[in-house]
Amino acid sequence: MRYRSKILIYMEILSALMAQPRLPTNLAQTVNINLARLDEYLSPLQAGSLVKRDKIDGHEVIAITLEGRNMWEDLRKIEATLKLAETKSRQMEGTPK
Repeated sequence: MRYRSKILIYMEILSALMAQPRLPTNLAQTVNINLARLDEYLSPLQAGSLVKRDKIDGHEVIAITLEGRNMWEDLRKIEATLKLAETKSRQMEGTPK
């Protein structure tokens, strides 16, 4: 099993919420973490106003905020830039991609 960093899990949570708001169980399944651990990751995201929890028809729903959408876009740009830089570095070293 491959280790995922916290930042990667945060990105996966934001990415899943970009598509649509989700119930906690659905979000946990989508990002492949157990429900108890989901709260550990959601707390900092909520504190940073990146996600919010609402009650709709008696069910808790987790949604991304506008600030969360902006953060997700910034993180995607960073990820793309780093991958591009890594590819260029490998090409300069002459190692295969």
